[in-house]
Amino acid sequence: MKFSFFMMPLHRPSENPALAFDRDISLIHYADALDFDEFFIGEHHSGGWETMPAPEMVLAKAAAHAHRIRLGTSVISLPFHHPFQVAERMAFLDHLTRGRVILGVGPCNLITDKKLFGMTNEQLHPMLAESVDIIIRLLESPDPIDYEGRFWSFKGMRLQLRSYQQPRLPLAIASSGNPVSLELAGKHAMLLLSPAGKNRRSAELWNTVEAAAAKHGAKTSRDNWRIATCVYLAESREQAWADVEEAIRRDMEYFFAIGLKALTSPTPASRLMKSRRAPAPTGGTGSSARRTTPSPTSSACRPRQEASAGSC
Repeated sequence: MKFSFFMMPLHRPSENPALAFDRDISLIHYADALDFDEFFIGEHHSGGWETMPAPEMVLAKAAAHAHRIRLGTSVISLPFHHPFQVAERMAFLDHLTRGRVILGVGPCNLITDKKLFGMTNEQLHPMLAESVDIIIRLLESPDPIDYEGRFWSFKGMRLQLRSYQQPRLPLAIASSGNPVSLELAGKHAMLLLSPAGKNRRSAELWNTVEAAAAKHGAKTSRDNWRIATCVYLAESREQAWADVEEAIRRDMEYFFAIGLKALTSPTPASRLMKSRRAPAPTGGTGSSARRTTPSPTSSACRPRQEASAGSC
């Protein structure tokens, strides 16, 4: 089993941002030292809490001292970017890291980001699909390409520097079950990042990906599947809760701030206490952690929280 780390990253608006970013980057170095296999960072542009608008810049700085771990975006919200620029930046980063980059993409499910860019839910997945198609063609083609689509049109564009990894760097897509995302994962043999939990049937998600791959003549493998869940290890269950309780309360404050109040009804505190009384879960997942800090421990829950704001 391999282990990845996902960081939102989440910071209180009252924190010193420069110090918070340094702490985030030091966590990547620590994960590298602990032999984690991958580290993923998200992208957001609003809300005042997740204040990393360009995860590839953070990964570039971290790569200077994290020499082994693979580094991924989770996710770049493709509807907000021109696909050529995404492909070019990530191919460049792939060279800087000597082939350790994973380009994680998605449509964006943060309500405030969608409002900021004036996007509707109906636009996001068609734009995602079109952008993925363009990015893959740019990464794979040594020759200029033309494209005429609903959202982007151009002629004679090509990357002057293709990725270090050949035939191209790997792509990943985050999804809790949206059929467009699952179709893309299978069609292009992308890594699938999916949340664990009783609210989704994980095996059905992967079966859908395999069916899409077969339809498009692509080859995929369960090695491409990442399952995200919240993990915190301590000497006892009581100590684990004592370590993470304040961070979970902070995260609930964030979800309230961005309008996801229904998810924490009736109050964040009551939901927290209910969780503490629940029996310990059993069974394994495809993604875990040997040690985390309070911030990313609770942040890993976010795919389930955001699912109500628009399925990814």
